[in-house]
Amino acid sequence: MEVEAAKYFCQEKFVAAMPPRRKKPSPQVSVVIVNYNVRDFLLQAIASLQKALRGISSELVVADNASDDGSVEAVREHFPKVKIIANTQNLGFAKANNAALSQTRGTYLLLINPDTMVQEDTIRAMLDFFDEHPDAGMAGCKILNPDGSFQLACRRSFPTPSVALARMLQFSKIFPKSKMFGRYNLTYLSTEETYPVDAISGSFMMLRREVYEQVGGFDESFFMYGEDIDWCYRIRQAGWQIYYVHRTQIIHYKGESTRRSSVDEIRTFYRAMHLFVQKHFSSSLLFLALLRFAIASVSILASLGSFVRSIKIALIDFLMIDLSLLLAEYFWRGGIFLYPHFAIPIVFTFPALVIIAHLYAAGVYTYRRMSISRSIAAILIAYIVIAALVAFFKNFAFSRMMILLSCGMSIAFICGWRLLAHVFEKTSAGGSTGIFGKRTLIVGTDAKAIELLKKIRARVGDGYEAIGFISSTHKEIGRL
Repeated sequence: MEVEAAKYFCQEKFVAAMPPRRKKPSPQVSVVIVNYNVRDFLLQAIASLQKALRGISSELVVADNASDDGSVEAVREHFPKVKIIANTQNLGFAKANNAALSQTRGTYLLLINPDTMVQEDTIRAMLDFFDEHPDAGMAGCKILNPDGSFQLACRRSFPTPSVALARMLQFSKIFPKSKMFGRYNLTYLSTEETYPVDAISGSFMMLRREVYEQVGGFDESFFMYGEDIDWCYRIRQAGWQIYYVHRTQIIHYKGESTRRSSVDEIRTFYRAMHLFVQKHFSSSLLFLALLRFAIASVSILASLGSFVRSIKIALIDFLMIDLSLLLAEYFWRGGIFLYPHFAIPIVFTFPALVIIAHLYAAGVYTYRRMSISRSIAAILIAYIVIAALVAFFKNFAFSRMMILLSCGMSIAFICGWRLLAHVFEKTSAGGSTGIFGKRTLIVGTDAKAIELLKKIRARVGDGYEAIGFISSTHKEIGRL
């Protein structure tokens, strides 16, 4: 018993003699970046942030939404002190930010996109601003596009009925300097002044920790888009001011993450806007109905964009076919429009429509957009059909030689203008966008690769033309 008592006494004395463990001081700034497949932009953003954070106690947290471009490995290699949250799936912007925010300790929180570059004075300027404005709960700085132009989304008004109506009717674009009509992006205000606003861009949002603890994080009902304006709305409702600060600026390469995502951002954007209005303006039934109509209309128009572009290509093909018919008639019969007057509209309409239909069936206007080989095959089949049909309609019949001549010239013209367009796109603006787009190979043959292919083919204006897959095994050849 005496031994045990002595042992207990010694332990107690030893514990009492130990100095109390110091609590690690909280950093002044916690930076959160949500990343998805923009490795090079992310590394560039972290490098610029580290320069801006010199002399400021800070922590940097990257929440990666299951990128497959080596983002996580690259950050660990080049910036080992950066904390990485490697999600196993794409959680979306709101949920990934909330997960990262819950692990921060900073007095100030900065949420910033990976496709941004900050100035060396940006963080310091924003901290000075908060010190000068105790009413400021959140603030955003001036945001520029890569070409130096001002990014309108960095200061906004809430989409109240009057603001949304001016936006829907395009009055905000027609009268940008009008206080009545230019409120959505505050285009009537100077970009070289600092003032309170309703909302700022989610690409750069700096706030006090006490605001985050009071209001909470993003509403995770929003997967992508709309969560930033909803957060701003809740912060304003809690009595805090939100400021646009002009004294410092960043560059934002807007949209890089969504371009690499399998998400249908058009549909996601309008779904988010509908969710925001339903959440905050549901009491105004007329406004809700009008906005739902506008959202549905714009969404349908956006979906029809690829169809309209395909129609333009089909119209050029139609003209090329008629040109080949005219030249074939001229070379073989010594003149043009030598058919009976009643037959001319049919002769120069029906064959072109038959060929256009075959080109469409071959996917030349959709998933195999502008394919030369498929164009040739479709034209040959279409002319066989035309030759069979004209045998039964003598009043509209071509000679066999005219059919051969026009077939050859149709192939030459239709394929020729595509090749010329391709060359022109390469020599102008780097060939990044246009009718053909960049010939693109997709690495992989799994479900993600198939989804990416569908997205590229659905969005014909993005400047990419998928021509095939790359697999690590020979057994995949010919499967897709």
